[in-house]
Amino acid sequence: MPVEEFIDEPPTFAPLREEYANLLDALDKCGSVVISGPDDFAGILTPMDVIRYQERVTGEFLDLQQVEHAVRWLIRRSVPDDLDLQAVIDTGLSEKYVDKARPRNLEDMSFDDYVCIVRDGRTYDRFSHAFGENRCLAAYKLEQARDIRNIVFHFRRPLDDPERLTLRQLRIWLLRCRHKVDARKEAAR
Repeated sequence: MPVEEFIDEPPTFAPLREEYANLLDALDKCGSVVISGPDDFAGILTPMDVIRYQERVTGEFLDLQQVEHAVRWLIRRSVPDDLDLQAVIDTGLSEKYVDKARPRNLEDMSFDDYVCIVRDGRTYDRFSHAFGENRCLAAYKLEQARDIRNIVFHFRRPLDDPERLTLRQLRIWLLRCRHKVDARKEAAR
């Protein structure tokens, strides 16, 4: 039996230089697109190829988004009162913002500001239930996240494999911290 008997629809063809975004509808409909180079067949593009490409290009940004949201969420849950939070911010950033105004809310802070307020020994008791009892370890992990974030967001260079692994581990650690805070809140009900 010829192979063509197995094909419900004829394949979609595209040149090697075609933008992949222009092929998404064809990929959705047919599950693949035959790609040809200037002289002949070059390959078959599948939805999984696109997913892997997108993961390679955007994965670190998405991980960092979750990291930053988790840190902000943990800070907010640790110090829910705005006046208390402002006092913690003022204390934690007192040395960093000597000659300029300190940020007034979490959304205006840099990631380094988060690191400063969480690692400050004068206020860490507010954060220990969220980030763990070991202030030095929590500070070290947040500093790692900050440094990786700066590499990625400032396009300094691609992350190497150990840095990618560290980023994933930091993301998991922070999501576990969130879960721990949520579980304690549920248990207190």
